[in-house]
Amino acid sequence: TRLARIFSRWIKTGIAPEQLERRCRFTFVGATVWIAVGIVAACSHLMADMVVSGTATLSDWDVKLLWPFSDRGFVYPLVPWGDVGNMLILIVGMFAMLRWKNRVRPIAAVTLLAVVGYTLIRGFIQ
Repeated sequence: TRLARIFSRWIKTGIAPEQLERRCRFTFVGATVWIAVGIVAACSHLMADMVVSGTATLSDWDVKLLWPFSDRGFVYPLVPWGDVGNMLILIVGMFAMLRWKNRVRPIAAVTLLAVVGYTLIRGFIQ
């Protein structure tokens, strides 16, 4: 928003001034929640890298969770990278969120649960 206001002084964008109002500031609790969400998202991505690893032609890759404190790698490959099932679930979820924009959070939650469920089922069946 700040950059948009600065650029709107020199460039005519057609954006109404009320659209460029300053957003509210985060409270301490609000900022803490966003930081916690970011940390959980980063850690869950690392966990996903541990269980979705390797292919028929590539070996599994270790994830160094404790780097730079330790070079020990962890891997527990359940599903090969680029798996069609996970990709289809994510694509269906993206198109559903595009179609039903007022239900993005529930669709995202169902998509995430479907990916986790598929990965666990596929990983333990093979």
